[in-house]
Amino acid sequence: MLNRRELEMLKNLISSNEPIDITEFMEKYDKSERTIRYNIDHIRESLLEISVDLKVKNGQGYYINFDQKQYCINHLNNGYFGSVEKIYRDIVEDLYITLFLHKDSMSLDMLSYEIGSSKSVLSKAIKAFNESNFNLQMQSNQKGICLIGDECDIRNKALLYMNELLNHPLPEIKDMEDIADSVKQSNAQFEVWMDQVSFEKIVDYIYVSLLRSQATGTSYDNEYLQTFEASYAKYLLNQLDILQDEREIACFSKFLINNHIVISKDSIQKKEMKEIVSQIVDRILERCMKDDIKIDKKNLENDLINHLAHLVECLKYEIALPDNPMLFDIKANYRHFYEIAKQATDGIKLYKDYELSDSEVSYIAIYIYKNLIVAEESTHKVLVVCSTGKGISNFLATKIKDYFSNIEIVGIESAYHVLQYENDAELIISTVPIKDSKLPILQVSPVFDADDIQKVRKWLKYKRLDGNSKILLDDGMNLTMIRASKDEIIEVATLQQKIILDLIDILMNFNDSYKVPSDVMVALLLHVNMAIPRWITNQKISDEQGNQELLNTNIKENPELSKALDQYFERIETMLGVTLPASEKNAFYLYILTGAK
Repeated sequence: MLNRRELEMLKNLISSNEPIDITEFMEKYDKSERTIRYNIDHIRESLLEISVDLKVKNGQGYYINFDQKQYCINHLNNGYFGSVEKIYRDIVEDLYITLFLHKDSMSLDMLSYEIGSSKSVLSKAIKAFNESNFNLQMQSNQKGICLIGDECDIRNKALLYMNELLNHPLPEIKDMEDIADSVKQSNAQFEVWMDQVSFEKIVDYIYVSLLRSQATGTSYDNEYLQTFEASYAKYLLNQLDILQDEREIACFSKFLINNHIVISKDSIQKKEMKEIVSQIVDRILERCMKDDIKIDKKNLENDLINHLAHLVECLKYEIALPDNPMLFDIKANYRHFYEIAKQATDGIKLYKDYELSDSEVSYIAIYIYKNLIVAEESTHKVLVVCSTGKGISNFLATKIKDYFSNIEIVGIESAYHVLQYENDAELIISTVPIKDSKLPILQVSPVFDADDIQKVRKWLKYKRLDGNSKILLDDGMNLTMIRASKDEIIEVATLQQKIILDLIDILMNFNDSYKVPSDVMVALLLHVNMAIPRWITNQKISDEQGNQELLNTNIKENPELSKALDQYFERIETMLGVTLPASEKNAFYLYILTGAK
């Protein structure tokens, strides 16, 4: 079997009326004398198989006797020397790859030189290509021959010749591994899953796109700029530092859609939400760093994505947003965190022109508070004191442990008994003044606000108190004043605040199965507000056995809801020092399950 060049040389020998000198073949194919002589020897051997003699005339060249030429043509046409169709396919492939990489028009002479085929053979190959391709053409113009058609289709066609194109280095300092890593990162950003075949298609497409960058004279469909896939295309092109013009984005988007690689609306929205939340969290961390406050960044991001995604859905469907019932308390008692949230969300456009309201800012303040962390290493023993040593002390101790993992609460006592236990501690944190203690005393507010947290941080860091931190009673003050009704009111109000904030956090983080409308949420919050005094006084409920059976049924039928509520009930019982009866727990199931339906 003859190769493509040898077939062309044989056709020239058959069609020529004069001998052809070896130098003519050398110049035509830009090959050495040794290579051409090898080709001629191979042609001679093939002709001898059909009893045809390739002759040579000294000083003139090689020729075939006229009376044997028709015999040679017959064998040539029936494929004896090799498949003419296969030869033309090879020429078409070389033509396409050459024009694809050149990116512009090339003269027929230049193509003939580059490919190593005669202009007549190339013209026939171009004609064959144009006849077999409806949407792509090799078109002749004043400059020469060029590829005409949709740029995405041109690149798709090039993927058929990927093995050959891999031999051509990329114009930038990138390789297949760099491209694959960028595709993986883009898939993670848009939460896109694709099989291995689709993944490899994208990597190959990016490779040929880099080879084809800045090509001229081709078209693209700008309708693909309006698709969800365009956002993915723009992000991935940016990762690879590829020019993000309309043509590149449209071509890539068309490629994705034609290959059934679909980017969903939810994927785009999630990515946009991640970008907004990332901006907010970066501002929060910057402010917290200045204030020596440490935040769990990952958990805060997850909390805000879930919360704000729900808010965006409400805005899109014009669902009225209820105000945060704890807005006033958060502004009053968690002012520092509210200001951080307000500053972090300033100017943020969540959906269209919507800016976060004070109510929504207060929710973000709650999430900041929830995700506080502390990194002090050594453990410090602390005695917690309030007027009675009951509810408010338990609440205060819980908040201290939430903020400071390196503090060990060695006791929770009233102001009357504190002196009996101070030998076990190195610091007293109290909501009331204490007289005659040998320990340093940090007097804090019952709500343990941002200023109180800073006091504790300073003591942990410097082991000293500010000049006015240790508050002593005047000699004439009566200790019974500590039990004034005002203290009791503050104690109950603070506990209510903590319990309600925890409940709001739970309700906002339920999945769709247990989402409740705003009116049911408000009703449940009011129920809890009125039920707290009943819990504290341990009022007896009739038919507790029947309520327990109902509770068991609710737990069995709603395991996911039960898990969240059980944790909440446990926190309430710890703070109040009570045991919630089954009837009280059933009320929560009733509100949530009815509201969700």
